Amino acid sequence: MFVSPSIGIALSETPENRAEGVLRRGDLAMYAAKRGKAECQVYSPRMEARVAERMDLERDLRRAIVPGEGTLVEREPLGEPV
Repeated sequence: MFVSPSIGIALSETPENRAEGVLRRGDLAMYAAKRGKAECQVYSPRMEARVAERMDLERDLRRAIVPGEGTLVEREPLGEPV
């Protein structure tokens, strides 16, 4: 069995930062570290932007699928048949 750490770091720039915000940013950094193996990541605002983009995409996909319709979308194959 192997253990590999994933460490997320968030710095509090001002004393007014609430613990919840610092923990949330540290959590985002930790999940970014988990994408690699045994990594350490420091929070950056871009991480939050990526999460927002993914949430927007998920929302749009949910809106595109109308419950109960069972719509099948046809598309052209992307390459040689296997």
